[in-house]
Amino acid sequence: MSNLTKQALLSRAARRLVGDRRYMVSALVLWSGEEWNEERFGELLECSPSDAVKIALCTRPSGSSLAFRTNVARIAAIAGIPPGRIANAIRQAEAVEEFTTGTGVQLLAAARDRIEHSDSDDSEEG
Repeated sequence: MSNLTKQALLSRAARRLVGDRRYMVSALVLWSGEEWNEERFGELLECSPSDAVKIALCTRPSGSSLAFRTNVARIAAIAGIPPGRIANAIRQAEAVEEFTTGTGVQLLAAARDRIEHSDSDDSEEG
């Protein structure tokens, strides 16, 4: 099997795992707001497209895990990039996930209600 064929198969595997929270590809897609594309993610992560695919196929560490820092460092070492870049992507993806579940919606609704309440107070005084 040639490297090109192997790379294409790995990229296809990453594309299929986009919705699976257990893999880094899900975090990368949420973090970027873009569809999976190995060239684009190579640019975003500042690594080669083949390294972006390898990162995408890694098991995604949980931000609440005690081994988070170690796991992030291992993933970053694949492409020789700063671990902070990977940690940032994971943490931002987790924040997006929070806002798409009940917790985030309730928080946004509370903020909206507070703003609406403040606006009505101002109009009554004026």
